[in-house]
Amino acid sequence: MTVEIKSLSGIEAAPYFDDLARLRIEVFRAFPYLYDGSLDYERKYLATYADTKGAVFVLALDGAHVVGMSTGMPMAAETDEVKAPFLEAGYDPDRIFYFGESVLLPGYRGHGVGVRFFEEREAHAKRLGFN
Repeated sequence: MTVEIKSLSGIEAAPYFDDLARLRIEVFRAFPYLYDGSLDYERKYLATYADTKGAVFVLALDGAHVVGMSTGMPMAAETDEVKAPFLEAGYDPDRIFYFGESVLLPGYRGHGVGVRFFEEREAHAKRLGFN
């Protein structure tokens, strides 16, 4: 199995948005209690990361086919709902790089792609000055 890992900042991921939206819907469908996604909702969600300075998309590609993705952004840019537990625990959102979700098609799991998602997001956060 050959999977290419590609890290993209913000708007660089825009050409992949429809594929990423479909991927998220497909993977999350296995967990129907989470939500029932739509392309419109997913595009808006992905645009949040694209519009955020310092955000990253880590893609897993099998040829031209997107088989996985992972996201991250500076916590200070996250919603109040996401920041609230960190603030309540005394953490400074300006010092945190938030790792969003990771989604990967089942056939690609167990081959180290998830580990690469973490490594790529950590490297990105360090380049931005987070420790």
